[in-house]
Amino acid sequence: MKIIQIPFFCATALVAPALPAGESATTALLQAVEARDLSAVETSLATGANPNARVGNKSVLASLLGDDCHSAKPGMVYALLQAGAVPEGLEEASYWERSVYAPYFSLKRGEKVTAAQAAAMMEQAVDIGAPVWAKMALECGADPNGYCTGESDPQREGYTYLYRAVFGGECHYGDSLGTARVLLQGGADPNKPNMDGRVPLQCWRCWKEQMDILLEFGADPMVISSEGKTTLMYAGTGEAVHALLAAGVPWGARDKAGKSALWYALHSEYWGAARALLESAPEDEAQYARDLLHRHYRTNARFPVKLFEDVPGF
Repeated sequence: MKIIQIPFFCATALVAPALPAGESATTALLQAVEARDLSAVETSLATGANPNARVGNKSVLASLLGDDCHSAKPGMVYALLQAGAVPEGLEEASYWERSVYAPYFSLKRGEKVTAAQAAAMMEQAVDIGAPVWAKMALECGADPNGYCTGESDPQREGYTYLYRAVFGGECHYGDSLGTARVLLQGGADPNKPNMDGRVPLQCWRCWKEQMDILLEFGADPMVISSEGKTTLMYAGTGEAVHALLAAGVPWGARDKAGKSALWYALHSEYWGAARALLESAPEDEAQYARDLLHRHYRTNARFPVKLFEDVPGF
């Protein structure tokens, strides 16, 4: 018998040589920047990525500057600079970016930042609702208890930075709540009034989330304005009403004009707040509350009947 020998071949998978850790992290950094993934940028920098890597003929930092309004960009710029990126590329920045980054880049180069520059940075941060910009402004020496000049919006002149942050930024991707937290952590006084005497808890756009953080940092819910208004008289939502009542603000207080929180809610058409106040009216105020509700129903063509039709006595 003839024996035929068949050769045996062992297939071995081809494996690319592993990149050094730093190169691998830098590749991950460039991919994260392209994807606008802040968490991945921070991770890659923490594992040894080169913060001065190049994207074509630009530094990775410069590649982030420009008109792209992605919400992750400020955090990525900050992370790169904290990791040692050379502060360059301002010629690529938008007008708004230059107003903030120019002083901060100067600070990172060891140059002096003036109080006026730091204040302008902070006003941009609270106008837009940019927590990272607020952090940069504080590092540059901005006073967390400063006032807005109204340069970008004259209607906000005299607001404290914190009040402006609570009121809300004007950018669709802004994070006003995060900006308020940065200010409070940086030493902002939650009880400092605007030039007109109102404190952040007396902002009608102080929603439940803003209210919670203000109370967490020591805001006084019992503060009274110069017109005799309680914080409850500014509440714009039902959640805000419940939070203030839980904090001890009296339901039935009247201001110097004799008006109550329910009057202000109905008059301002804060229907959610009005509904919450009606549901929580104490027994000795129940008739007053029903009478006030009927009066606004008869005189306001926009009154949302369906929202109140199940209120007892309506």
